[in-house]
Amino acid sequence: MSSQFPRPKKQNPANAGFSLSGTRAALAHAIKGLAVPVNIHPNIAAASRATGLDIDPQAHGFFLDGEVHRIASAYRNALDAQFALWHEVTHAGIGRLLGTRGRAYDAALGEIASRNSNIKEAADIWHA
Repeated sequence: MSSQFPRPKKQNPANAGFSLSGTRAALAHAIKGLAVPVNIHPNIAAASRATGLDIDPQAHGFFLDGEVHRIASAYRNALDAQFALWHEVTHAGIGRLLGTRGRAYDAALGEIASRNSNIKEAADIWHA
């Protein structure tokens, strides 16, 4: 698989990565101008408690019910946190364009990826 769509190496978010305060500071300016609510959780356990979800231990964040959720401990630095924020904000925009949420949104993304090999490759690299 090519590295046309680079993805930061994942670390185990259970281990302390970038701090909650560091993540908040790194994203504060960008979040201020967004129409999408952004929740920053210190780690996977806190995000699971807040949402009631069983979250993948390797997750950097997720988009749920119109809100972006970030996992501070998953980031190595401010740039990593900002990159991941824009990834989820893009999902929010795509969801609004498609008019879908939840499983219907996931199915729509799967359909798009099945029709476009470049998008499929980028998604596969992102999830690797």
